[in-house]
Amino acid sequence: MLEIIKRIFPASWALYVARLLYVWKCRLTYVFCRGPLSPFNLRPLAEQQHKFMVDQFVESIDTDAIRTLASKYTGGLPCSIRCRQQGSFNVCFILDFPGDIARIVRLPIEPAVYNVWDKVCSEVYMCVTIQIFLFLEYTHTVGFWHRLIRPILHRQETFTPQSATNHRLGLKVVGAISMRRNELQIDGYRAPRSISTTTNEFFRERYQLLQYMWKMPSQELSREEAERDEFALHALSLEETQNISRLKTDPSGDSFYMAHPDLRVDNIIVDDELRIRGIIDWEFSVTVPRYAFLPPSWLTGHDTGSIISRVDLSSEFMSVLSSKKHKSHSHSQLAQDWSFQDDLRLPMTYILLDPSDLVFIFYRYIYPRLYKKPRNEIVPLFFQPPDSKDLRAGLERRLNASKRYTQYLKDHNLIDDNEEPELQQIHQWTVETQKKLEQLNKWSDESKGKLARLDRERAMQCEQGEQM
Repeated sequence: MLEIIKRIFPASWALYVARLLYVWKCRLTYVFCRGPLSPFNLRPLAEQQHKFMVDQFVESIDTDAIRTLASKYTGGLPCSIRCRQQGSFNVCFILDFPGDIARIVRLPIEPAVYNVWDKVCSEVYMCVTIQIFLFLEYTHTVGFWHRLIRPILHRQETFTPQSATNHRLGLKVVGAISMRRNELQIDGYRAPRSISTTTNEFFRERYQLLQYMWKMPSQELSREEAERDEFALHALSLEETQNISRLKTDPSGDSFYMAHPDLRVDNIIVDDELRIRGIIDWEFSVTVPRYAFLPPSWLTGHDTGSIISRVDLSSEFMSVLSSKKHKSHSHSQLAQDWSFQDDLRLPMTYILLDPSDLVFIFYRYIYPRLYKKPRNEIVPLFFQPPDSKDLRAGLERRLNASKRYTQYLKDHNLIDDNEEPELQQIHQWTVETQKKLEQLNKWSDESKGKLARLDRERAMQCEQGEQM
């Protein structure tokens, strides 16, 4: 088996030595560092660097070894590679065998995955223990929402802290290798991995990831952008988040549930009649506490996939879910948990589950609930009071780190100034739209002031008329 693996990834001895030294350096850093490195000292991989490493890795794969490996586990039958499909984290080879037999060899892309073996063990556990493809029986009488509720409830497999590990495969609670943590680890994040056993531990770990991700240096970071990010982070401080959104522990004993990390419509297989036939892409699935088990963001209108307004489908979905409360305890509990009387809990938890959505979700759904004035008036003033000295110091550290990082990219020709024309148009349109929205908000505030003044003057005139 070792010889097959060596053939799949041929490389010179110099590459192996360089890789060994890199791993050794990382391990020494992990051993002697008491906590994660400061995000200000990191140099995230530029897009060009990441693409080059991924392409180099994929092209180094020995296709003869792929065929040998597939043949070995298919009775020694000969095979041919039909095609190669590549995603963000894996490359798949689809192979054809005699008798209309097809097999897939799936390999993690090493430059895109921090710990390949942990990821493989996690996926094997998912395949062995959980039915990934949920093939539902044919039925004419139910609608799409009725069918969607079934796989969601199917995913409510409860995990207790005692069941966090599997003695044969090792890691079992796959939330410990989430997608965002993996991305940070690729860029140098080295915090010790821990498995949350309580709701408070889970949210604290997610908040640490949120803070770390948004304090890393970025290319050409402006002061306005840095203030925008820091303001949102401060508003979502862990204590403030728990107080406002009433995030709390689970009275039933901190049970955890398996949650799909990306339950978009692209990952739901349906037939021509919109009958759900399967749900795919369980990679980086996570176990979350009860209060973080949420409906898909596209269903509630919090999807960040587009800057246009979303249609809120939650009312229709909740109506169907409510009609099924009597069917089981799971239906009843889900209907209760997803009632969201306090609609701040929903966007705040979405941010903690995926920190990359911070700016979009905070300023679109949370900021208007907390502040009446537009953000271009509130945010700059937030950093000016004397008691904001620490906030200003942190802001300057991030700006200086981003300047050093930008200069590093320039010195190594890693800044791509030739954006695609479509991206340039989208960026320009976004900037112009933001300016118009701010103008409309300002006009709206001025109009409200004028209307209030006219109402007061009209009331005074009426009083004077009555007195006369």
